[in-house]
Parts: sequence; C-alpha cells; structure tokens
Amino acid sequence: MARRKSLLLGPLAALFALVLTLTLPQSAQAWSFTGIVKVKQAGSYCVGDQAGIDHITPGTFSGNLAYADAYAFKGDCVTPAVMEARSRLDVRFWNEAQGAWTTCRSTDWTYGTTGSDRWGPTGPSTVLAYGGPVCGVGWYATRAYAEVWYPYVMGGGFWTGGSTTSAYEWVDVSG
Repeated sequence: MARRKSLLLGPLAALFALVLTLTLPQSAQAWSFTGIVKVKQAGSYCVGDQAGIDHITPGTFSGNLAYADAYAFKGDCVTPAVMEARSRLDVRFWNEAQGAWTTCRSTDWTYGTTGSDRWGPTGPSTVLAYGGPVCGVGWYATRAYAEVWYPYVMGGGFWTGGSTTSAYEWVDVSG
C-alpha cells in the first residue's frame, strides 16, 4: 500500500506544481536582450547585432536604458573578425492610436573595432538612458543597428550591416 501511495503522489505533486505555475503571478523581468543576431552575411564576413531594453522595476537592479552592440565574424558567421564597425539605436514605442511602432529617441553612431576576448566577440556598444515613458506609458523596444566597414582593395569601401529589435517591455516609471 505504501508503494501505491508514493506512485500516486508523484503525479499529483507534479499536477499541483503545474497549477501553481500557471495561476500565480510571475515575477516581472526588468529587461529584454536578444542574443547575437546575424544581420548581414557575405562571402567573407558576417555582421552581428544585439539589442536590449531595460526599464525601472521597483525592488530590482534596473534602469531605463537601451542597448545596441555590433560584432563582425568571418564568413562562417562564428569566428570573430577584426573590422571597423559602428552601432546605434532607436528607442521604439508602440503607438496605440496609430497601431504602429514609432521612434521616441535615437543615438548617433558609436564607432570602434570588433574582435574578441576571453568572454567572446567584442565590438562597439551604444547605451542610451532614455528616461522612461518619454512617449507615454506603454510598450517600448530597442531597434539596434550594426554595420562594418568593408574596404575595397584599391581604396575606399562602404558600410554594410543591418538591424534587429529587442523584445518589448512595459514602461511606466521615469528614471
């Protein structure tokens, strides 16, 4: 009989845990980051981008910050490469009246060199303290832009890359 009770308690405990998980409120996360996203691939190089948005959440280490990072990789899109790069960002707001994302704040380009260190790929980063609900209380996201300088053999060159957008976060507190 004891064996039968233990076999029955396992599934009941799992069911109870599932019900609690689905019915109890979850703790609010104060930020959203993408991983490194491939935004441009060519034969000899790839451009990676990362976007993040943070918002003030009482009781947590947080701030109203937007983030953008630029990375360069060799043609395999895995091995970090050394290239001139730049990053910038737009803070985006969901405009309910227009039914569209609009740009609230933007930065200029931040320039630097990509590469790697013992923690992985490196590159220029842009951070903006956007001030909270500057366009109103609502959903905010970061649109991050990353480009690398692709030089011509005989001089000159061009900027090439792309962009990615973070997940959105509800922002209702200034900071």
